[in-house]
Amino acid sequence: MGYGFGNRIAVGRRPITAVAQAGSSLAAPYAWWGADSGVNINEYGKIYQWNDKSGNGRNLISESQFTGPLYYATAIDSQPAVYFDNTTSYLFLNDTTTLKSIVSVVRLDEYSLYGYSGARTIIEANGPNLYGVIYADGKSGEGFWGSYLQYSVAFGQVEYSTNLVLSVKSDTGNQITGFYNDTPYSQTLASTFTSRDKIRVGGTQFSQPLFGYIAELVVFDYLATDEQMLGYINLFIAKYGLA
Repeated sequence: MGYGFGNRIAVGRRPITAVAQAGSSLAAPYAWWGADSGVNINEYGKIYQWNDKSGNGRNLISESQFTGPLYYATAIDSQPAVYFDNTTSYLFLNDTTTLKSIVSVVRLDEYSLYGYSGARTIIEANGPNLYGVIYADGKSGEGFWGSYLQYSVAFGQVEYSTNLVLSVKSDTGNQITGFYNDTPYSQTLASTFTSRDKIRVGGTQFSQPLFGYIAELVVFDYLATDEQMLGYINLFIAKYGLA
């Protein structure tokens, strides 16, 4: 279970539904974690719970009082984000639901403790070949966005220290598609899917954690259409000044 010891601080507004947050045109997510609400911090400055703002109650928790990520009030376009520091810490939800679509707002830092691969994990979950992971090549200083499939090759260059909306989706087989901001991409991967025991944000059971910020993370248990994903993508592009 997760822990929150000592003095607790709740940052931002109380959790509200996606419809109330951004309009009825948005597709209903399985969960939505946004750094502008529902972030709970303990006396050690660590986030011990990140509440689901979709209204579905799927709140993320930390493994212990010492291992949660950090909260920064002005991280992305002078707006809040949750910071993962490339340690083995992450937030999790005891849930084995298959996730088929992900939309995220992130910024990556360049340095990685794992110099051999530099993988940065936004979210790990059960899915049809879908984890939604950042790969970073420490030698070239470039990163890659794609699905995490047994260290399979990813795609699409990702710039460090740049605010981005990254999305990926997959239904069956090894075909994955998505958007880099609002630019579409697609890729066919060769590796097979390996099941996971829970949803992890900012890390994996193989200890390849995120080194950077997450401001928004929206996940779906169905294959979202491009129009449904673009509803969130365009919202975030406008919200974080990415146009």
